[in-house]
Amino acid sequence: MGAIAVTNLPAWSVPRPIAKVAQPYLNATGLDQRWNMFAPAPRTEILYLEARVEFADGHVTVWRPPTGDPLLGGYRDAHWRKFVEHAVVRPGNSDAWPQLWDPLARYVASQETHEGSRPVSVTLVKRSAFELPPGGRGPDRTPFREVPYYTLRLP
Repeated sequence: MGAIAVTNLPAWSVPRPIAKVAQPYLNATGLDQRWNMFAPAPRTEILYLEARVEFADGHVTVWRPPTGDPLLGGYRDAHWRKFVEHAVVRPGNSDAWPQLWDPLARYVASQETHEGSRPVSVTLVKRSAFELPPGGRGPDRTPFREVPYYTLRLP
C-alpha cells in the first residue's frame, strides 16, 4: 500500500530514492499505473476487437479476446484491453501498432478450429461507439460501427 501511495503523490514531493525502492513492488504486482493516466481527458470511445475466422467450407466463427476468468480475470482482462487499444486502427491515433495485426491474426487462427478444419482467412474488425455527455434525454452512446481493417489469408 505504501508503494501505491508513494507513486500517486506528485513527482516533486517524493524523493527519488524512495520512488526507486517502491517501483519493483509495483512492477511485480502489476500495480504500476498512476491515476493521472485518466486525466485530463478520459477516452470517450468504447472499443472492441473481433476476429472473423473463415473456413474452407464457408463457415465463419467470431473470436473475441478472452474475459472473465474467475481467478486472474481482472489482471488478464486489463492486459487484453490495453492490447486492443494498440491493435485496432483508429484514425488520427498514433497509438495503433500495425505490426501487431499479422501476429494477432495468426494467433487467432491457431485458436480457432471448426470440426477439424483449418481457417483460410482471419479478418480483424474494430467495433466502436462513442459515449455521449451525461444528462441528455437520448441514448448514452452512439450506435456501434464495425470496421474491418486487416485480413490474413492462410494457405
